[in-house]
Amino acid sequence: MDMMEVFKWIPDDEKERLTQLETTFSTPGWKTIVEWAQNKSEDSILRAATATSWADNRIAVGNQQAYFQLANFAESTLLLYANMAEQAKLDAEVEEEEGYE
Repeated sequence: MDMMEVFKWIPDDEKERLTQLETTFSTPGWKTIVEWAQNKSEDSILRAATATSWADNRIAVGNQQAYFQLANFAESTLLLYANMAEQAKLDAEVEEEEGYE
């Protein structure tokens, strides 16, 4: 589903939030944050692999997951909105079909 269709189907109160998020995700600053988080995620994988204790390994794995989530936040957020729109579209189709009965 393209973003115009997503925008059509999401609730009105989410449209402004989605617009703000898209604006944020397209800024050079956000791209810098994503690049930094990707690098830190990779670094944390190496730290986990070379940790000298279980505690250090667990810290590195936890850090890697946090950096990974941050690096992929834009994609996961836009997917969330796409799923929200898809569900709204399906609900509308079901409602329309029930009206024919």
